[in-house]
Amino acid sequence: HVVVFAAVEAPADPQLLRKAAARAKGVDRGTVRAAGNPRALSFALDPRQSDPLAALAAIEREPSLHGVRLTLIQVMR
Repeated sequence: HVVVFAAVEAPADPQLLRKAAARAKGVDRGTVRAAGNPRALSFALDPRQSDPLAALAAIEREPSLHGVRLTLIQVMR
């Protein structure tokens, strides 16, 4: 697994972020963390199932997060 760290570029409810990330392909649901201040999201990802940018794009497409943009900060292997 790799660990993905992303900045959240718009106000978003951390609970909604966690739920959306947990539904993304390849994300290890038990590792999802989200914070409101500073706005950030992190999770472990199975790189055989998805890559970090694809996972972030899938999270952004969640209807509950309309208008939220995620920017990749770092991937730790």
